[in-house]
Amino acid sequence: MAAAPSKRAAAPKHAASTKASGASKAAGSRRATASAAAPRAGGPAACEAWLARAAESPGTTYLSGNDESLKAEILHALKEAWVSAVPDSPPSVLRAGEAGPSGVLGAVQGGSLFASRSLVIVLRVEDWARSSSIPIAVGQALAQIPPENLLVFVESAGDSERKHLNPLRAACARVFALDGLPPSELRHWAERHARRQGLALAGDAWDALFELPRLDTGEVFNELDKLAAWAGEGGAVTREQTLALVHPAGGATLGDLADAVASRAGALAMDCLLRALEGGESPGSILFQLVSLLTGALRLKAGGGGWVRDRRRSGIIAQAWSSEEIARGLDLLYRCERAWKTGRAPDETLLVRAVLGLVGG
Repeated sequence: MAAAPSKRAAAPKHAASTKASGASKAAGSRRATASAAAPRAGGPAACEAWLARAAESPGTTYLSGNDESLKAEILHALKEAWVSAVPDSPPSVLRAGEAGPSGVLGAVQGGSLFASRSLVIVLRVEDWARSSSIPIAVGQALAQIPPENLLVFVESAGDSERKHLNPLRAACARVFALDGLPPSELRHWAERHARRQGLALAGDAWDALFELPRLDTGEVFNELDKLAAWAGEGGAVTREQTLALVHPAGGATLGDLADAVASRAGALAMDCLLRALEGGESPGSILFQLVSLLTGALRLKAGGGGWVRDRRRSGIIAQAWSSEEIARGLDLLYRCERAWKTGRAPDETLLVRAVLGLVGG
């Protein structure tokens, strides 16, 4: 008689377990469907594809890499897209070290009685890399996050891989490595940044901006912010205004040097080179400017196929120089690079000789 109540008591427990298991499988299926909507890993292009539908692609996302400006742009765009899609649930931004694993998981698992979905962004996740157990524990807990919520981990730039974070990365639905943009992709992101700032640049104004000595994401975004502050909301900027506002006053830009080399103005080219060096421009960026100028001219000479960094100036060289002259100029620049890498002469001395060789034909 005593055994019957025991069996009856066990039946509801088994039913509850089966129900919980079914719910878990359903949630897992929804998470798998959401994860399949975006690449598991990728770079800036894959991240942008996910960003376009991030509000409809929940699950855990991990941003890493050395391009902090690009990460900031992506997070700005993500928050704006989320607020537009889920206005009743503003994003939460936490710091991993301050909130701790329990605070982060509580924010994304608990939710709110008044909000159906939540976006939680966790900055400086590398603070958890000091422990080998915390990333493992958090990674294991991600499966319990409601499938409609979005959790984004952001790892700051670092000199080396933080291996303790590998279990957390592996547990995320998607991982994006943002290690900088090549010039061919940078303009696209710069135009996106300008649109978000309400800034419009004329086509030749964009060309002027991309004649900057340092073509990295942060430099370009900073100059766009400067132009947006000057022009005001909805303001339009011309090439002349860009040249006046962006380039440092009184200093030679690499664009000036490229103009002088393209026209083979020897004295002007040497003056521009020396002023650029005195202004702190690195020999490496000067050499890159000259090499890209001539490789672009060679592409245009061959029919114009492929990407050309400075199409206007490369076009001047393509029209005025023969193919043999362009090839000899490239050979001179490559030999210059080899010479300073092997320590045969100071880099500035070699650059002077290279510019003299280019303008002298």
